Amino acid sequence: MLRTMIAAAAACVMACSSFAAELNLMTEEYPPYNFKQGDEIVGMGAEQVFELMDRAGLAYDVELTRWSRAIGLARRNPDTCVFSTFRTADREAAFVWIGPLTEDRSLLIKTEESDIALDTLEDALEYSVGTQTGEFTVGILEAAGFAQVEQAPSMADALKKLLAGRNDLMAVPELYFKALREDGVPVVSALALPALEVALACNPQTEDSMVAALRAAMTSMINDGTQSAIVARYQ
Repeated sequence: MLRTMIAAAAACVMACSSFAAELNLMTEEYPPYNFKQGDEIVGMGAEQVFELMDRAGLAYDVELTRWSRAIGLARRNPDTCVFSTFRTADREAAFVWIGPLTEDRSLLIKTEESDIALDTLEDALEYSVGTQTGEFTVGILEAAGFAQVEQAPSMADALKKLLAGRNDLMAVPELYFKALREDGVPVVSALALPALEVALACNPQTEDSMVAALRAAMTSMINDGTQSAIVARYQ
């Protein structure tokens, strides 16, 4: 779904006219960060990003698609950003970052009936692990010695494989895991990985004035408590 959202406040109309281009925003179905509710894209990350756009006085398009396509377009195309993106060492130089939207850690999860017991990441090397294509945890797991991480088109597809017994474990952010538990999905945590910043990641060729406006908006949103209020609604 593609929709255009433009800051409506009269004060922002003049600001919008100062920018030659609009931002293309890419995201994915990934509750509680970003997800469709009716015809709207909502979530902890989505609400913050849309608030950033309005405060910065920026016109934008937003598209919800599979993650591999979303992050791929942001890597290649100027004035394109992707959210909600985990800020990792291997992604650092590929984007200009506006954040933090929040901080989250990833978990290796298993089904409730599984008897797998893990104390360290190395303990998991003998098991099959799945996640979605383009997920940052793929690099972490491969660096830890996993010969193969099975990648599915989406987190929902990866979850289906876990529940069907086609994978022993699945790598997911902790907030995503909590959403699964709230929905009654029979999964439990097997091991926690270190926490990382979650942010809006923009192509390095994004107009400097846009980046500056977004960073100023991020600071104001944090300072006036808007960010905390949004995050609290999804925790």
